[in-house]
Amino acid sequence: MAINDRIQVIHGKYHPSELSYADLQEICDRWRSDGLTIAFTNGCFDVLHEGHMELLKEARARADRLIIALNPDAWIAEHKGVGRPLQTAVIRCAVAHSVASADLTMEFPDETAERLLSIIRPQFYVIGSDYRGVQILGAQYCGEIVIMERLPGVSTTATIQRVHESKSHEPQSKELSDVCNNSGSRSSQHQ
Repeated sequence: MAINDRIQVIHGKYHPSELSYADLQEICDRWRSDGLTIAFTNGCFDVLHEGHMELLKEARARADRLIIALNPDAWIAEHKGVGRPLQTAVIRCAVAHSVASADLTMEFPDETAERLLSIIRPQFYVIGSDYRGVQILGAQYCGEIVIMERLPGVSTTATIQRVHESKSHEPQSKELSDVCNNSGSRSSQHQ
């Protein structure tokens, strides 16, 4: 992905729909000068599940201000495969923002969060355990890296797989029609 100078802000309590990196720097500097702490997290957040909820809850609890950055749709399609993302960036940002009561939620245009981390300089960078043992680009700009353990069997991929499996067990349309018709005639007999 090309790096550009603008950040698409989908939802934010205090901000317009598009910010420059300089605007973001100014906001974060103002928060710090007011004595506020900043937590940051990023990811796809395509289909929110229990693991995402725990990560967002932890990030929110860590600081006075929470910034969430989401990977753009094109990045997810390239890295997660065919059919992804299931939700557009606008929807993903709105849901993550609402669930976490975030102060700023954005879609970021870069390949990694390093540039954002260098600007935000969060006291807490909250990430999933899939980053354990991996060099985190931008870690030097963070006060503390908080690694949240993955919940066994909980992932967007697993959720999507369960949905596909459940669809394969759905009755055919004629069968569904028969079930609906039979249940309707039974209930009329009991009146």
